[in-house]
Amino acid sequence: MTEITDRSTIAEAKQELRDGWHEGLECPVCTQFVKIYKRKITSSMAYTLILMYRYFKKHRYEEWVHMNDYLNSIEGLPGAIRNTGDNAKLRYWGLLEEKPEVRNDGSKRAGYWRITELGKKFVEGEVTVQSHTKIFNSKTYGLIGETIGIKDALSNKFSYDELMKA
Repeated sequence: MTEITDRSTIAEAKQELRDGWHEGLECPVCTQFVKIYKRKITSSMAYTLILMYRYFKKHRYEEWVHMNDYLNSIEGLPGAIRNTGDNAKLRYWGLLEEKPEVRNDGSKRAGYWRITELGKKFVEGEVTVQSHTKIFNSKTYGLIGETIGIKDALSNKFSYDELMKA
């Protein structure tokens, strides 16, 4: 890696970050910690996708549902599924789509989601997807890994250790 100084260009600083973001490093411009994370579809995420599929099967004329409200309305649903930000990560595989809306407070996160055609086919066992995505700053930088189906995804338990060493 090259040393970034006050005379370095923005392109050089960007390259420094790209070269080091797999291991993690501090941005020489803003001091934010920069690391790309490898995340997999966990069993909780796959279960949530199935719940979303079932919701839209039952409510055929609804286009969007507030995912957290819906999940919180389900009796006996484990907190690991109900209270997680991982469900929204299904968008990186193109399995869920967030409604493009701006709230009154200016946030672009309104909480309304729908299952995509790919998501439906994945739940129905018609297609497979790659097992992992690379994420930085709420953006995906590609899908990687072996291809998996919904049944494979349901057996993928979340592993903190795996996430941190990736």
